[in-house]
Amino acid sequence: MRRHTLMELGEDNYNEFITDIKKRLEKTSQSLSELEILVVGTRYNEDIVGSICIKIKDELKRLGVKKINSHTVPGALELPFFLNQYGIRKSVDGMIAVGCVLRGETYHFEIVANESARGIGSVQLQLGIPIINSVLTCENPKQALERAAYRPYECVAALLEMLAISAEISITT
Repeated sequence: MRRHTLMELGEDNYNEFITDIKKRLEKTSQSLSELEILVVGTRYNEDIVGSICIKIKDELKRLGVKKINSHTVPGALELPFFLNQYGIRKSVDGMIAVGCVLRGETYHFEIVANESARGIGSVQLQLGIPIINSVLTCENPKQALERAAYRPYECVAALLEMLAISAEISITT
């Protein structure tokens, strides 16, 4: 059975979910206006990635996040290095990594998809902060555009939920 995303279930469910997350954050004495978020996108497939990044930043602003930093890197394989270096040097509550890898005729697709995911996951554990992996791995541009329509909202919801979970764990330990 296919898992439904928040956006596929509708705007009302998304807004209800976000309201719940805000309440959870408030119970931990955190507010969205105090969070500092980094959004990093790749220049490869820039039309798709750029659109996702803009929508993520717009949604974060709409929800009240005031400190949003954004950067670009050449491609998906460069994301982990940048995330790691940024996290070591700057204080940030969470990050969203955005890219788009399209399947070609060679094995390169699998290498980029797998290694960027592995690297992002590794950096997340090293830094101890949530990093949402939004590197789309698609068969073709049409599929990427379809996913790009709702992916920004999934990223925001996932990041805010992970920040709430992290804050709740800190309070209980």
